[in-house]
Amino acid sequence: MSFYKEQNNQIATLYDNAGIVISIADGIVNIRGLSNVANGEMIAFSVGTNTIYGMVLNLEENKVSSVVLGDDSKIIPGCLVIRKFRLMGVPTGENLLGRVVDPIGNPLDENGAIISKGFRFIEKIAPSIISRSPVNTPLETGLKVVDSMVPIGHGQRELIIGDAKTGKTSVGLDTILNQKGTGTLCIYVAIGQKRSSIARIQKLLKAKDCLSFSIILAASSSDAAALQFTAPYSACSIPPPVKLPTRHCPQPGSRVHVRTSNIKGWYFKVGSMQTGVHTS
Repeated sequence: MSFYKEQNNQIATLYDNAGIVISIADGIVNIRGLSNVANGEMIAFSVGTNTIYGMVLNLEENKVSSVVLGDDSKIIPGCLVIRKFRLMGVPTGENLLGRVVDPIGNPLDENGAIISKGFRFIEKIAPSIISRSPVNTPLETGLKVVDSMVPIGHGQRELIIGDAKTGKTSVGLDTILNQKGTGTLCIYVAIGQKRSSIARIQKLLKAKDCLSFSIILAASSSDAAALQFTAPYSACSIPPPVKLPTRHCPQPGSRVHVRTSNIKGWYFKVGSMQTGVHTS
């Protein structure tokens, strides 16, 4: 009798931290089990010798629903799902500088694995208004018409909007190129773009010697919709707590410049970092 009781306890414990896929459609997976999983927690789908990650977004009494952060074509009912015991987040650290990564932090270039020195959640409580740094440091785009008529400062948000083929991407890239030597860390976020376009931007930044203070976070048009959804959240969490030298100040700078690009236009966020926390 005690043997069966112990076996039932083991099965119950297994279902607390693991589960089975019961259905999948359009990148959304329904799972039986995972009784102790938290909303927003990362999970891993065991597909043969590969592991595909997901993020829990819905908790119900008899099932758990999550989105797949990758190719879901090989996930079928009956696949084993395991908790990762951490909320959705991205790695951070100076080793990310000059690299091309996906919204999970996996490298997309050919420069080897990334050894991160930290981890930061993409969902966190925003700092209060009082604790945020004031907007008192200008950010020059290098375009005289913009800098003279629409002054931009670290800590504010700006929107570059316009019809297709009107030069929105050029304005954004010129701004990144103009940050060379200013101590501003730039993050280019490509959402829904072609891989060839992302590779061309990487080649441009490398040719202009601007890749050393930049991070390219890419969720291309061929990636899963969930990856494209999490890309801007990851971009605001991935800035490493490093200080870059400037050409004007003997003290290193600690400014961060995040810009997101998708098929609808440009949206970029200019912020500052204090003790390694993005405060814009």
